[in-house]
Amino acid sequence: MSMTVVVSDLIQDVRDLSDQNSSQFVTDAEITRYLDKSYRDMYIRIVQQNSNFFETTQTYTVNGAQDTYPLPTDFYKLCGIDLNTSSDISITLSPINRNQRNINKNVFSVAWNNTPWRYRISAENIIFTPVPLTTATFTVWYIPDPTPITSTTQTLVLTPSTIVDYLVIDSAIKCLQKEESDTSNLLTDKQLMIENILQACATQDDSFPLRVTDMTTINGVSMYNPLFRS
Repeated sequence: MSMTVVVSDLIQDVRDLSDQNSSQFVTDAEITRYLDKSYRDMYIRIVQQNSNFFETTQTYTVNGAQDTYPLPTDFYKLCGIDLNTSSDISITLSPINRNQRNINKNVFSVAWNNTPWRYRISAENIIFTPVPLTTATFTVWYIPDPTPITSTTQTLVLTPSTIVDYLVIDSAIKCLQKEESDTSNLLTDKQLMIENILQACATQDDSFPLRVTDMTTINGVSMYNPLFRS
């Protein structure tokens, strides 16, 4: 479940926990930066534990003339790309290795208009091969960048809700470290919080947990079929 919080409320919780209410030795601006660093840290931990947790999509239209298209502006990590040849038909595309970049550009290869394309990521772009020769759409499944925490008035929607407690604990530790105070008790709480959050995020469907996939049949037909060979 998600929780909606205002950054100023988190700052107050951090001050309460670190006993900083009567002091401006650590400013609100500093605590805001601590919260941002703590959020990014836990966000990356969750992604490493379960790459599906923050997954979202963005759909593009290929114009039949170019091979390069920009990644989403909030792109962090790719989960997969689908080619949508019609409203009810989609094909899971496979990546191409750099040393295969000329696979469709020599006399030994033949590219059909209906052959599933492949892709590679370069900088901030998706590059298809061969050049799409028809108009279609493709859907990018990806993990977005974590939302930056930059303002005391900012409203955040945080998932899972327990991440709120982690942000407060980790930011309080940073405040105490700045004034060279003891953090041992909070460090213990932090470690326990990390373990609980990651365990909860490991799978969101206990009835069908993540498992190994047979990559030869990701599109419902064996990839040993000549049309699907790498």
